[in-house]
Amino acid sequence: AMHGYKTLAQDVNTHKSIMTQLQEKLGALSDSEATTKFNNTLASYETLSKNVEERIILAERHVLDHETYLQALEKTRDWLSTLSAEAAVIIDETTLEKEGADAKLAIIENLLHHRVEGDQLIETCHKQLQTVLEQTNISGHPSLLKEFEDQKKAWEEFLARCIDAQTKLCQLCSR
Repeated sequence: AMHGYKTLAQDVNTHKSIMTQLQEKLGALSDSEATTKFNNTLASYETLSKNVEERIILAERHVLDHETYLQALEKTRDWLSTLSAEAAVIIDETTLEKEGADAKLAIIENLLHHRVEGDQLIETCHKQLQTVLEQTNISGHPSLLKEFEDQKKAWEEFLARCIDAQTKLCQLCSR
């Protein structure tokens, strides 16, 4: 849409320039009725030009908001990927042994200390998603919502796996 508006703005400005040249030539004719009608037409072009420029600004803001949302989502994905890599060795173990359990428990508890930060990242994505949804045609909503829900689910599953590992390690350490 933004590119279409920019093209339209160029066309309007080109025509406005031509009309300004015509206005100068019309001044030499001394026809007040023609001058009045022409000035009204030129004023309409000015209004059209202003409206197109306002739409370009709005479209640019929508694009920026969407890019901000995608960046927030990517930041959250990268952040979670880093945490998941740290936790993978412990969480993916099928059997936990008492030897080294204290160290593993410390790692898991350290990862769980990032919960507030993770919740904040998800909330930031959600707020930005709400802005983007308001600006997006309804046909684009399902993919935007799915993308966010997938990220939120990944975060919740990560937390659940860490809490499960923490519980198992605590039981192991208390034996």
